[in-house]
Amino acid sequence: MGGEPGSLLGVARREKRPRLLFPGLLFLVVLVLGFGLFERILDSWVPLSTKDPYGASRLVLSREGVLLRVTPTKRGERRIVLPLEGFSPRLKDALIAAEDKHFFSHAGVDFGAIGRAAFSNLLAGKRVSGASTLSMQVCRLLEPRPRTFRSKLLELIRTRQLERRWSKERILCYYLNTAPLGGLLRGFEAASLYWFGVHARDLDLLQAATLVALLPAPSRRSPRRHPGRLVRMRNRVLGEMAAAGLLDPGNLEELRGRPLGARVHPWPFEAPLASRWFLRHMRGERLVTSLRWPLQRGLQALARRFDPGPGMGLGALVLDRKSGEVQAMLGTPDWNRTKVNPLFSKRCVGSTLKPFLYALALDLGVSSPVGLLPDRPRHFRDWNPKNFDQEFLSWVGFGQALRASRNLPAITLLDWVGTARFRDLLTQLGLSLPGNQLLGLDAALGTLSLSPFQLAQAYRSFADLGKQLPVSSRAREIILGILSRPRHRGLPLRPRISWKTGTSTGRRDAWSVGVTKGHVLLVWMGPLEGAGAPEFVGGKAPTDLLFEIASLFGEQG
Repeated sequence: MGGEPGSLLGVARREKRPRLLFPGLLFLVVLVLGFGLFERILDSWVPLSTKDPYGASRLVLSREGVLLRVTPTKRGERRIVLPLEGFSPRLKDALIAAEDKHFFSHAGVDFGAIGRAAFSNLLAGKRVSGASTLSMQVCRLLEPRPRTFRSKLLELIRTRQLERRWSKERILCYYLNTAPLGGLLRGFEAASLYWFGVHARDLDLLQAATLVALLPAPSRRSPRRHPGRLVRMRNRVLGEMAAAGLLDPGNLEELRGRPLGARVHPWPFEAPLASRWFLRHMRGERLVTSLRWPLQRGLQALARRFDPGPGMGLGALVLDRKSGEVQAMLGTPDWNRTKVNPLFSKRCVGSTLKPFLYALALDLGVSSPVGLLPDRPRHFRDWNPKNFDQEFLSWVGFGQALRASRNLPAITLLDWVGTARFRDLLTQLGLSLPGNQLLGLDAALGTLSLSPFQLAQAYRSFADLGKQLPVSSRAREIILGILSRPRHRGLPLRPRISWKTGTSTGRRDAWSVGVTKGHVLLVWMGPLEGAGAPEFVGGKAPTDLLFEIASLFGEQG
């Protein structure tokens, strides 16, 4: 009798297990299916937003790849977006080892890590460990929310949505580009440039571990304010990498003893006015400009030597003669002096338009390269033009009149060819003239106001002998030949330069424009405000600088 109840109880228990097992399995299946169904419904009702809320910095680079400017985003941050291959393998290894060891094997949520974190936090009586995967952190970046239980639950669902939509590589890439790394740094490329002065693709092992160690509290682990704490966290990352077989454990202690090596590298601010111009005229985030950095750097050094001083402006421009690309641009020798680029402000052009007029005169047959031009007084109703030297030569050779910028011969030529034809030529050269206003004979003396950039482009069009213009290529070639001469007698012409100076009325603007075999050069100097400068006679200072710039090209030009 004693054994019967026991045996009956055993039978009852054995019969009860299948009855309990089936409902349990059924509940689990329903739970999984229900969760999956809920995910699908959520996908259709409230799809995951994958729109990037952070924006990206715009980068200005020289033709050679020298970084000239990194603009802040609309949020005021520096964030440089790269493809996944733009990051060092060491950085990716360190990140996964320290933040999400099972990143490539879990489906977005690491339930094992959640269990371990919950147990550790329970034992400690406070939160000492987290279980957020990289995928979960990306969801948090895409849809920032307060850290509540409800938000955490929604984050789990959003993570599953993200894993179905994005590949692991895309998730990793987004995190590398978007993780907050302290202050106004977002993403590892920005942090790498700021703290180590190298691109993220060039990070070494210790640098990569240091940047990963900033997570998840970069402000409390700042290299400037808390270097000791950051070293400890870096060494912890190195330990995780060694445990994962990503570095030789025998080297671990030696690596842990290395100094931090992080220091602030200011953001580049090279060629500020030129960079600003490219930012306005080019689209995209990574702007590889036409600037030639050795040439730009040489121009900047020359501008400091030729700086006309406080209150004065200096602008210089180098264009590729064939393509018109800007290869060097300087709007001021001192950024603190002016933020306005004088190359785009209208200035009185002086005698710099005379080569165009002389070419038109040749083409129309009103003069010849060996002809003589009258250099005599002429009187108009309320205008009595004079030459700069206040003298009249009676007759002067065609080439001499052009090179010396004699005013009276130019007025006579414009009278012969007609102001309408001259205006048409200037328009074809790309110069924007005011409305349909007729030109007067004073246009021969350069009373028109144009920007230095416009004028340089006009000279490039004039020197493009293959370009169809109202004046023949033969006439233009003759004019360029007349203007080709050394700066000083007895000096070799290297490279060959065809150049013309100009000085505006009141000596407010001094110009020198040159054409070499491969380039168009322009230099402008003048007061930013106020009266003219007596030293700006005949464009001497700009021409001296022009020839120094030309020497940067060597003999080929």
